Amino acid sequence: MQKCRQQTVFSVFHAMRAVLALDGIDRKHHSGVISEFRRLYVKTGIFDRDVSSIIATMSLMRHDSDYDDYIPIEKEDLDDMIPKVNKLITEVQKYLEPKL
Repeated sequence: MQKCRQQTVFSVFHAMRAVLALDGIDRKHHSGVISEFRRLYVKTGIFDRDVSSIIATMSLMRHDSDYDDYIPIEKEDLDDMIPKVNKLITEVQKYLEPKL
């Protein structure tokens, strides 16, 4: 379960980073990627505002898994997040496709 959680969290991070990279933007830290993505793509309406809550949840999960010793992972939490993450990934793919 821990591995599945990490893969879910990092898929969101790498999706945001891919969007930024194709537009010539690079940020080294998670916080920089998140803030730039929100500023340039969520606040401007390119991506739905609900994407921001997915990003916030994934950011908290990443922080917890990086800095806490033991994180209990509930199957229900992952079951709830995976469709939301898939939605974000699908939106990113639609955005990136014409640019590739």
